Amino acid sequence: MQIPANRSHGFLSAQIIIIEPSLHSEDKVFPVQKFHVEEEWQTYWSLTESIPAATEDKPSQTTALSVVVKPTNTQHVILALFVLSVLAAVCIVVRIRCARISSSGDPCSPQEVYDTFPKPRRSISIKSTSKLSESVETSCMELQMDASTVNLYRVISRYYKVTSKLGEGTFGAVYRAVDLQTSKEVAVKFPTCPSYAQDVWDEACIMKELNHKNVLEAVNSFYNNTSAALVTELMDGTLSQLNGNKKLRAGHLAAIFRQLLEGISFLHHQKLIHRDIESCNILVRRNGEIKIADFGTAIYTKDVAHEFGYQVGTVNWMAPEIIKGRRYSEKVDIWSLGVVLIELIDGMPCYGRLTKEEIIFKYILKYGAVSKKIYRFNSLLLCDFMSEMLARNPRQRPSAKDLLNHPFIQLVEPAPGLESLASLMEILI
Repeated sequence: MQIPANRSHGFLSAQIIIIEPSLHSEDKVFPVQKFHVEEEWQTYWSLTESIPAATEDKPSQTTALSVVVKPTNTQHVILALFVLSVLAAVCIVVRIRCARISSSGDPCSPQEVYDTFPKPRRSISIKSTSKLSESVETSCMELQMDASTVNLYRVISRYYKVTSKLGEGTFGAVYRAVDLQTSKEVAVKFPTCPSYAQDVWDEACIMKELNHKNVLEAVNSFYNNTSAALVTELMDGTLSQLNGNKKLRAGHLAAIFRQLLEGISFLHHQKLIHRDIESCNILVRRNGEIKIADFGTAIYTKDVAHEFGYQVGTVNWMAPEIIKGRRYSEKVDIWSLGVVLIELIDGMPCYGRLTKEEIIFKYILKYGAVSKKIYRFNSLLLCDFMSEMLARNPRQRPSAKDLLNHPFIQLVEPAPGLESLASLMEILI
């Protein structure tokens, strides 16, 4: 490949072209250097380098690199040598990356292959041009999937076997699946309609950066032009299954909120606001583990200023400052945690029987959030713990880190003979 000089502008462009048809990606062109060329050319340099492709099954495919430089004096010679050295360094880096892929004996998904190359945040895609088989279309219909997910489902079915539908939320539907390589059960989230595909993909991008024992783990993700999918670890149920249960004691609540506050504290340390904390978005295991999930509305604090004035989240769990359209911070998650505590005690969030948003907002702004059945726990520490989380002034709300040091979390333990949280979940979930 030769790159001709442009005499009219007096410039010569050197480019690298990386071609990987096996990854179903478009050709990627990266401009490297641009320098001046005189009218009279005296010397000629060229460099051609071939790099093996990233897959062993198609050794004939290569990644080509070629540069033509025509300088006229010493400065041009030095500049040309500099450009060639940069290109040689790029060749070495790409060759190392290709070698890592080809030398690996383990099968990898298209997502993993794409991750070996630098790319913009939203550029990962998996494209399939072959016709869909009738069995794939039938499976999607049986699983009640949106038609836009059929193409992506065909790719995912190479790595995961989707078996049943677990539930559906605002942005996506969650399905139970089995990893065909490890035989481990996972959960796969698909958007409920094409307009939510970007929301699912944004959620996947956020979750990939999170690693904490009380935050749901993202295992894999897929994306194409019309849909997206997020693969996560599979849990046994949601915290909402414990709402209003009479077997709950203050010790159980302390154990639950100790884990929740550790997870929220980690998110806030990462400068991330969840904005949709509710019992349905908190997942549990029968062994007592609790993990925060559903990051579809999560946002980093550096970006939150652009969304002031918008009501984000679920109505009954919204903090007063969001309802009023004022500036807000990570303290909105603390308010939502307080409403989750009301859910566990009363069996529903505050004003849960009301249906009109404007009436719910009116009551929250006027009376705050209160529990009707907290008296049955006979615990002043629990009352103080709840009132601190539900302070209507966000400045008076403590941080998640401070709440971990609250006497209710530090001192309240299950009484002797009382069922542990794990034993209780074994019974209820």
